[in-house]
Amino acid sequence: PTEDLPKVFDGFYKGLDMEKRGAGLGLSISKKIIEGHGGKISATSPTPDTGKGTRFTFILPKNSKQAE
Repeated sequence: PTEDLPKVFDGFYKGLDMEKRGAGLGLSISKKIIEGHGGKISATSPTPDTGKGTRFTFILPKNSKQAE
């Protein structure tokens, strides 16, 4: 849900509507790795094309000093 978006990248966060699966660390770890390479990650919910679900987008720079 849209109200969860500000928290989805926090460690151990699980949405209230979700089943109790996982540790709630996947998106937090992904964000740290992506930002560590100079990239950005974002979430959009609901998706503009279907009005349902959540879309996660990440961008990595083509040339990153971290990647060398």
